[in-house]
Amino acid sequence: MKEQLSALYELQSLDMTIDLINARLRSLSGAKTIQEELEKSRRELEDAEKNLAAYEAELTDCELRLKSIDTKRADFEKRLYSGAVSNPKELSAIQKEIAMLKSQQSQLDGKTLELYDTVEEARKRAHAAREAVRQLETKLDAALQQESEEKTRLQQKLAAAVARRATLAPTITDKTLLSRYELLRKKAGGRGIAKVIDGKCEACKISLTPFVTRKVKECKEYVFCESCGRILYFDSGDE
Repeated sequence: MKEQLSALYELQSLDMTIDLINARLRSLSGAKTIQEELEKSRRELEDAEKNLAAYEAELTDCELRLKSIDTKRADFEKRLYSGAVSNPKELSAIQKEIAMLKSQQSQLDGKTLELYDTVEEARKRAHAAREAVRQLETKLDAALQQESEEKTRLQQKLAAAVARRATLAPTITDKTLLSRYELLRKKAGGRGIAKVIDGKCEACKISLTPFVTRKVKECKEYVFCESCGRILYFDSGDE
């Protein structure tokens, strides 16, 4: 009987190890949190690059318009000062055109200067967003590698525990005891058997009566904790 309880206690240790490993394997999320951060950063980078492209296009448009105005103004000033035009009305019209072009040029100059600053800030934001994405990609690669190594280690440990359990389980020939253990494990948080240590149940920590403690030590019959119902086992090596 003692050998059966000893084997059952070892079986429980294996079952708890298997449960812990499976729980750890389920918790491996593929670095989900980092992946979510990376997706967010990629969206921010996309927005930053779109804004930069829009500002750069607007700046290019302003520069082209300034160049066109400057060319037109130079042409009108050449006609005005070349002496080729002598008609007072035509001269007045040219002067008005030049004045209008100067006004447009002044407005565009101001807008262009503002756009230079805006583009520079947009470039900084895009650069920062690219750097954030790069760092998160590096972090994700490292996390995934670490998880892969951890998964391999856990799977090897799980395989060893399962193999040992497969060898140990048949040695427990009392199938009624084994069934009771399995039922208790489901009801009592993974523990179906508990050692008696210092007169207490190892699992629920409740003190046992001297009568129960003596019966467990005598090991003539299976004894159960009066508090939690678990199978009790005494290991003389714990004394």
